[in-house]
Amino acid sequence: MASRPYTQPGEPTGTLAEEGLRQGQAQSHAVLRDQLAAELAAMNRLHELATRFLRQEDAQTLFEAILDAGIAILGADKGYVQFLSPASGQLGITA
Repeated sequence: MASRPYTQPGEPTGTLAEEGLRQGQAQSHAVLRDQLAAELAAMNRLHELATRFLRQEDAQTLFEAILDAGIAILGADKGYVQFLSPASGQLGITA
């Protein structure tokens, strides 16, 4: 049995199933677009960090930038960076 097309004026043409499929695809595309935008923003942030490493900024500033990027990418509320001191063998919170 074939699906019945719309017959009322002003409604989209096609069957109910086709219209539902189009709406579902549009929503899926919007979700994918948002996910890709978030991934691109994360990649851009990581690229910026890599560029800062190449400029050899001071270590504390880099640790803070790494922490900020990690928090943003993971969607965390807060975090910290630990650093192992080669001289003492002790872990310390750096940022």
